[in-house]
Amino acid sequence: MTVKRGRSQGYWQSREISRDFLIFDFILFGTVILAGIGIANTMLIQVRARDREFAVLKFIGCVSAALAVIIGNGLGAISIRFLDHFTLFDYFLRISMPATLYIPALCVLTCVIAPVYPAFIANRASSAESLHYE
Repeated sequence: MTVKRGRSQGYWQSREISRDFLIFDFILFGTVILAGIGIANTMLIQVRARDREFAVLKFIGCVSAALAVIIGNGLGAISIRFLDHFTLFDYFLRISMPATLYIPALCVLTCVIAPVYPAFIANRASSAESLHYE
C-alpha cells in the first residue's frame, strides 16, 4: 500500500471524489432523459386526444374550398343573368380555371396558417399562468 502525502494526496483525493460523484452525474442525466420522455409522452397524448378535432378542421377546410368554388361560380352565373337581363350590355359567364384553383388553395392555406398565431401565443404563455387556468 502506498502512502500519499502533500499535493499528490490532494490530487488523488480530488480525483477519487470526482469518480465517486460520477454516479450522481449519471443519475442526473438519467432523470433529465426520463423527464424529457415523460413530457414528450404527455404532449403526444394531448395531440392524439385532439386527432378528431384536427380531422374536423381539415374537413372544414376542404368543404369550404369546395363550397367557395361551387357557390362562387353559382353566384357569378346568377349575377351575369341579372346584369344581362336588366342592362343594355351583353354579358356572358367565363369560368376562370386559375381562379377556380386559386380560391380552394387559398381556403386550405388559410386553414393551415390560421393556427400559427394561437400556437405562437400558447408557446409564449408562462407555465404558471397556464396551470392557473386548468
